[in-house]
Amino acid sequence: MGLAVGFAAAGVATRVVAVRVTPATVANEAVIARLASATIELLRKHEPSFPALAPSDLALTLREGFYEPGYAEVTPAATDAVAVARELGVKLETTYTGRAFAALLADAADGKLADADVVFWDTYNSAPMPAPGREDALPPVLREFVALI
Repeated sequence: MGLAVGFAAAGVATRVVAVRVTPATVANEAVIARLASATIELLRKHEPSFPALAPSDLALTLREGFYEPGYAEVTPAATDAVAVARELGVKLETTYTGRAFAALLADAADGKLADADVVFWDTYNSAPMPAPGREDALPPVLREFVALI
């Protein structure tokens, strides 16, 4: 959603396809619209010259069909997509990036991407997590958040 907001603000005619890999109660059109509105409002609060966009101004499609049978359940499509990516030298996993790449591969096989320039935004990070830092070094708002979890 953030990419779509940025592209719309910059006037870049680019469609963002977000593959739903979580339950529909977490990721759906209404949730995306609320997040987009809140993001735009926050950006305008900090920078009043930021364009007054509406969710309908975003070139964003929520791609269905790759969540089932459930969260983090390994699917044949995700497994196959991870294997294809590996052959291309790209490391993916089966919960998020593998399912997103499976959607891209399915759309390509169906001819939906013919004559299109496509970028796969790989969000997978296989680097080890850093050691936790000191909570008292966090900004106050983050300290409050960490105290809640």
